[in-house]
Amino acid sequence: MKRAIFSILFTFSVTTGAYAACPWQHVGAVGMDIEQGRDLLKNYGACRTNCKTLQAKLDNSVRKLRQASACGRHIVSAQDKEMIDFISSRSRLIKKQKQGQVWALKSTPTPAAKPIAIPKDDPVTTEAAFVPVAPAANAKPTPATTSAMKPQAMHAPQMAAVASATPQQVRPAVNTAPAVQPQAQTAPVATTAPSRQPQVAQARSTTPAPQQAVAAKQTKMAISKEAYSALFLEEDKTPQKAQQAQRNAAAQQGLTAQQKAQRQAKRDAQIRAKQQANREAKLRQVAKQRADQQRKQALIKRQQLNVIKAKKLAMQKHLMQQRLARLRLQKQRALLAHQNRLRVKQQRLARARRQ
Repeated sequence: MKRAIFSILFTFSVTTGAYAACPWQHVGAVGMDIEQGRDLLKNYGACRTNCKTLQAKLDNSVRKLRQASACGRHIVSAQDKEMIDFISSRSRLIKKQKQGQVWALKSTPTPAAKPIAIPKDDPVTTEAAFVPVAPAANAKPTPATTSAMKPQAMHAPQMAAVASATPQQVRPAVNTAPAVQPQAQTAPVATTAPSRQPQVAQARSTTPAPQQAVAAKQTKMAISKEAYSALFLEEDKTPQKAQQAQRNAAAQQGLTAQQKAQRQAKRDAQIRAKQQANREAKLRQVAKQRADQQRKQALIKRQQLNVIKAKKLAMQKHLMQQRLARLRLQKQRALLAHQNRLRVKQQRLARARRQ
């Protein structure tokens, strides 16, 4: 008895001590704190500039709501606990997002404005004028599509003219780069077109040129990829391509009449086989449709026979029931007649005894 009383008192004291740590005394206080925490969470999420005060208030509210585990179910329900967990997790997520945005803004350097460098028009560093040359014999003239340029090597007469000129006649400010070595893949330049080289004669003449000629506007020539490859790159492979095309054409024309007849016969055989397959498929389809129709007709006939048989059985059952009812009625009538006869006989015997 004493042990039972002691256990009851111990349980009551433990429960009371556990509930003593609960910061709420009734259910309404928990709801008010949850509503306040929800409002703070909403305001903190919408805050953009100065959020330290809201963050401190939200932290205090979340810290207080986390003490709900020390309360009993009669104060904090399961729904309240779910709402408290949601507010806590959501506040942590929003705080991480805001801290990440602030860190990104602080760590992103502001780009400094750089002055725009304006290049000077220096005649020494400008691109040299491109001298148009005659294309190779195997190169086809095409419209200009690219602006690829490459310095041209000087020929023997021009080099001799430049070497015979005096130092005063040659202007060193035009181009100080070393002379370009002629490449092995370059096509020979036609020398019978004096009208296409006026700029070379003007730039490398023995007479001193005025200063305006050096600073004159440079010209630029646009050539196609085929012409560029014919001038500076690998050797043109157009003859090989033409020969290959001729061989292919000869191979196409080399088909004899027998080969054509064989191909036509093979094509006709394929057409006949396809037509035969189509006819067989059509016959199979017709046979299948006929079999389906016969099956449906047999099923309808069987159903009609079943209906007739069911009607016949129902009629036989009805007649049997009528016969049985008639027999029962006859038995009842016979029993009543027998009882009437017995009653009349008893009445007669009683009357005879009284007499």
